[in-house]
Amino acid sequence: MVKTFEKYTSVALLCMSLSLFSCAGVPGKSSAHTNVSDSEQKTVNKNGKKLLLVHKGSDMSQEHRADHLNEYMQTLQNIVFKAQNIPDETQNGKAFSSAFTALITDTSGKALANENISVKYPSGINDGEPVYALEELQSDENGTVSFNAPVPEFSCNAQLLFYLTPSTMEKEVLEYAEQHALQFPFKVRTNKRTSPLSIAILDYSASGKPITNNSLSSSALLKAVYRKGFRSAGNSDFVSEINDGNIEKLYKSASALFRGTIKYLIFGTVKYVQPIEKTEAGLYKALMQADISVMEMGSGKIILHKVMPLSAEDKSEWNVLDLIRNKIFATEMADSLYYGL
Repeated sequence: MVKTFEKYTSVALLCMSLSLFSCAGVPGKSSAHTNVSDSEQKTVNKNGKKLLLVHKGSDMSQEHRADHLNEYMQTLQNIVFKAQNIPDETQNGKAFSSAFTALITDTSGKALANENISVKYPSGINDGEPVYALEELQSDENGTVSFNAPVPEFSCNAQLLFYLTPSTMEKEVLEYAEQHALQFPFKVRTNKRTSPLSIAILDYSASGKPITNNSLSSSALLKAVYRKGFRSAGNSDFVSEINDGNIEKLYKSASALFRGTIKYLIFGTVKYVQPIEKTEAGLYKALMQADISVMEMGSGKIILHKVMPLSAEDKSEWNVLDLIRNKIFATEMADSLYYGL
């Protein structure tokens, strides 16, 4: 029997003293988790699945919570998780090619059957961050647990977790369970690589002045997105709008220039945090920061925002700037678009 839990908060919120979970239990059956009874609210998700939002209380003593954590830690010492099958990345709107599969054994290698295993996986995106769902499975007679993820209708670069289901939903136990979980890469590339886009990155000099021609960061990102399979991209310049930080003016200028021919505008700045300095080892060290946004041109809405600290060292001052723009900034930002649009 599979019991489904769905959570509408980010991973960080899971670590708060009051955790919010959504549970979709089988009618007539109770959850395997205990100590959750404070308040309940029925609702449905976008697929019409009945959910139960549970607000957990925390009236248990610190001593009892420590006991439960110690019990869980001792149990884990005798259990080994091994990945058996890791599916390749898929695309937004397409199923993974195979199941996520793990083998559960004791420390001697003996398969453990009928163990309750929690699977935590991305089920959507909210404000650019994955929203996670939780399902409970059981290992079969061979100690195997297999999970076929729902078709992802979003793109992301995240993790799927397998861990032994705790007997309690206490914060400390859940934190420990996730920290010691078996992790699988859960990668879903965008299905928008054929959508037309333009890149407008404004570089700044070490003195803090905008460089009004030949943005090296824009050129570096353009090459990187083509390497990731984007097929309709180009560069553009909106120096005054980006320098002023006027998003409304930028949207009007870009709309007038492109007249509906692009889907996304990728814009922002790359600035020095401090001037390039020479270290005691004789290397040039650069500290910079990129602040990049993606605008959906149909609405003017910012759908992705990323602030990236950038640093590198090299024997050559020119090489250190090239490393930052081409190897660090462009590569990381292209990945963000590949897994984020």
